[in-house]
Amino acid sequence: MRLLLLVNEYPPDRTAGTAMATQQLARFMAAKGCETFVVVTERAPGSPAVAKEEGVLVHRLRSGSIPVLRWLSRIRRIRSVAGELRPDLVHAQSVSCGLYAALAAAGRRIPVLTSIQGQDLYQASPVQRKTEVTWALRRADRVTAVTPELARLAEDVAGVRSVQVVPHGFTHERGLPSREVLRDRFGLRQHEFAGLCAARLDPIKGVDILVQALADVPEATVWLAGDGPERSRLTQMAASLEVASRLRFLGNLPHRDLAERMRAADLFVLPSRSEAFGIVLAEAMDAALPVVAARVGGVPGLIGSENGLLVPPEDPAALASAIRQLLADPGRRAAMARVNPEKAKAYRWETVGESYFAVYRELLAGRGRT
Repeated sequence: MRLLLLVNEYPPDRTAGTAMATQQLARFMAAKGCETFVVVTERAPGSPAVAKEEGVLVHRLRSGSIPVLRWLSRIRRIRSVAGELRPDLVHAQSVSCGLYAALAAAGRRIPVLTSIQGQDLYQASPVQRKTEVTWALRRADRVTAVTPELARLAEDVAGVRSVQVVPHGFTHERGLPSREVLRDRFGLRQHEFAGLCAARLDPIKGVDILVQALADVPEATVWLAGDGPERSRLTQMAASLEVASRLRFLGNLPHRDLAERMRAADLFVLPSRSEAFGIVLAEAMDAALPVVAARVGGVPGLIGSENGLLVPPEDPAALASAIRQLLADPGRRAAMARVNPEKAKAYRWETVGESYFAVYRELLAGRGRT
């Protein structure tokens, strides 16, 4: 099988959810023996135009700054690259990429799978929903969505039926040191309560809400893994609220380093204003962490009363109250910790990747390919 993944963002230029999920899917499929290619619609300065990365051939495109010309340039380049690579199947990793994929595959008898990731549909304007979204989804041979909510929304917006739910996946880290060893390494005292938040420092992730909530939880220290345009403002806010000594900015961490922080922490917090899925929630669950998160987007599909607490978005008081509840109840935290690793298994790439592989085979069988 020759598989072409089409995406707008890809590591290391971007480490957001869709970018990371696409990279992990590409590596999974390459490990299964598929000839796997990735075409990224945007190339950051300094990134190579073409590179072999862990068995995956990645093409990064460079286009102009004028919107219409950029769109036309992308279509031309994507169609050209697809003609050179001759894939058996094109998998678009967003609605906008679905439109590119349909145009690239036109006249070539190449099946197209379009996956809805979340913000591509949530943030689409009414005009975009009637045009770009509808065109892309109706021209795909198969549509998947990362949550049932997105599947229902796609059916309502574009009139497509039988949208299959295939969630995001994560890579389970093996062979981590013990919790005791890690807490000692990170300088945590025996009874010190450490919360962890891993998110881009961007307004949509609501980290400012967590900083405000921390002022009402004087017993807690919070590790903040991630970076972004909000860092300076968040640093100033922490200083003004006198929580700077209990808020540790860790920057962007390699995956294994983040897994070690999760294993050492007592609680995971995700205060997003919008969250289509939340891969990091599945990773926190895998690390046996209780979770406090904002009730937005696809989060309720992962977090319920048995494994965490959900709070209204943009409510620092509610967030602080939930953190305090779990801080004061080690028995409840322990119960959640027992549930979460088992619940997280459904989101490991061993499971999610096989779901995609089954979809690919069905699409190829429908076109008389193997």
